[in-house]
Amino acid sequence: MQEREVAHRVFSGEYNRSTVRMNPEANRMPTYVLTELGRRINRLFVVGVLTDAEQVNETKEIWRAHISDPTGIFTLYSGLYQPEVSLLLKEIETPVYLAAVGKVHTFEPEEGKTFVSVRPEKVKVVSEITRNHWILETYKQTKRRVEGLEEALKMNNPDSSSLVKLGYPRKMAEGAIDAIKSYGEIDLGYYNGMLEDAFSYLNQQIESSKSALSEREIEKETAKTLPTLEEEQKERDEAETKILEIIKGLETPQGVQWNSVIEHGAKGGLDKYAMEEAISSLMDKGIVYEPVLGWIKRT
Repeated sequence: MQEREVAHRVFSGEYNRSTVRMNPEANRMPTYVLTELGRRINRLFVVGVLTDAEQVNETKEIWRAHISDPTGIFTLYSGLYQPEVSLLLKEIETPVYLAAVGKVHTFEPEEGKTFVSVRPEKVKVVSEITRNHWILETYKQTKRRVEGLEEALKMNNPDSSSLVKLGYPRKMAEGAIDAIKSYGEIDLGYYNGMLEDAFSYLNQQIESSKSALSEREIEKETAKTLPTLEEEQKERDEAETKILEIIKGLETPQGVQWNSVIEHGAKGGLDKYAMEEAISSLMDKGIVYEPVLGWIKRT
């Protein structure tokens, strides 16, 4: 059975500019997309507004959908091998907040042109709060990668060890060096602008929900919202703690298989999305990493 990788958060504005594919030597290994900011992706975790969904091939029952985030649009294609996803896309009313976990897919119509999309494994209708949290977390992770690249580009001979010494997780440091080697010149101005747009959008969303209310109504809404935000954050913190405990309990010198962590988490009542998000968050914090495909290990 092929091992699965952790699903990473990236903005569509970063993902859609990716043109580099990384194909491991072993034919059975999955294909990766390397973004300009050094994120090596096999699977993604995205949350945004599902703006439309349409059947593009009746014979093969292929559905195309678009999920919008503050920086652009993710394109999703679902077919015969994703019946539950296709059924949801067929019946759902848009617009709606949607979370999706899926694999990268690339299409090269001609040499020098690469288009990326997502093949969803599972999708789920979520709340506005969940969407806003995804934006915030993705913003923080993207900003960290931009900062790492900026540091690397200042070096005469950029190398991952030097970035690690500056406090960057090894996976992130290695990705930054791979990006520099693969893409050459990287327009960090574009990404800083993208981050500004994402943060501004998030602020506008929060403010717009309050602008039409009276002061007294704002107080009431705030009283309702704060416990919800605190509860969701508490659930995320608890999920991370549980996942870390599972890894610690199952870990061998080589680490622990990703599938084993998910299986134990499911037995403990953890939601698959919660586990995807917890593992991704732990990796970005540098608390755990993937020594090899499908394995997780504490740092």
